[in-house]
Amino acid sequence: MHEFLAYLQDNEFVMSKPSADLLVEQCRKHSLYECTHASIHSQSRQCDVCSFPLDRLSLDPSEFDSLKRNFLDRALVGGDVFQKSTPQELDKFLSFLRTTSPYDIVMDGLNISHLGGVGYRRQPDTLSRVINHFLSRGDRILLLGRVHMLRWPKPVVSLIQTKTQYFFVDNLSQDDPYMLYATMQGGMRTRFVSRDLMRSHLFLLKDAELRQSFLKWQQLNQVVILSVNKGQVVIRPQLGYQQRVHCGVNPDTRPTSSTNGVNLDRAGKSWHVPYRDDSIELTFHNVYTPKSTWLCMKETSVR
Repeated sequence: MHEFLAYLQDNEFVMSKPSADLLVEQCRKHSLYECTHASIHSQSRQCDVCSFPLDRLSLDPSEFDSLKRNFLDRALVGGDVFQKSTPQELDKFLSFLRTTSPYDIVMDGLNISHLGGVGYRRQPDTLSRVINHFLSRGDRILLLGRVHMLRWPKPVVSLIQTKTQYFFVDNLSQDDPYMLYATMQGGMRTRFVSRDLMRSHLFLLKDAELRQSFLKWQQLNQVVILSVNKGQVVIRPQLGYQQRVHCGVNPDTRPTSSTNGVNLDRAGKSWHVPYRDDSIELTFHNVYTPKSTWLCMKETSVR
């Protein structure tokens, strides 16, 4: 069981509800774990069953530096730059960054505009409201978009050109890699605004450690706008822990000696395992929403 839980932890795997129910059944059958359905408090990170806090989400500077060094080659250029951009466009972008960075906020303009639904004026109006929201906070903005956005209503284009640093890629290019790279180049405190899950870019990293670093960096630095309604920009609260398997030592159950054949390296461990509520469709809105479905597993004795 210990090896199975470690596998889930190492591979960022989230079980389905039937699998979670089976795990509970096995725990009770073998009597090695106290296994209970639980919830995690989003602010305190504490389990409502055992009060054990999940690890705080953090990214070491060394992890960030490695991610930044590797991202351009592995996720933007890769084996075929022409699938995402052109060498000329990439060179132009890198030159642009050298003269204008850093930024506080990097925006995927087209992605944000889609919050406004369909319509010639609704999408540009949504983007302008979001730009003004971050300008009101004093943020320095880089806006990335597509060339066709220059045909939007003049007031919106004027706002972009006078109040932000902006870079428009060709209509056939992918702007996500540019946005992610610009955010990384800005440093650990620069954030990006997009509703994209970025899974394709995670896949291109291939290296397991880089993927782990990317996931942590993404959760710390991605700003997700849930809605723009009557001028009010609603932003998803940041979650202070990763929704993955967590393991720690529970001081209330850890033995102080190796009597009775107890393995001190494994006794007293507290595992918290998230699982999917299969009745909820997997959409952007709930991928990073705090999960209410967890298992609390207290390992009290291993013989």
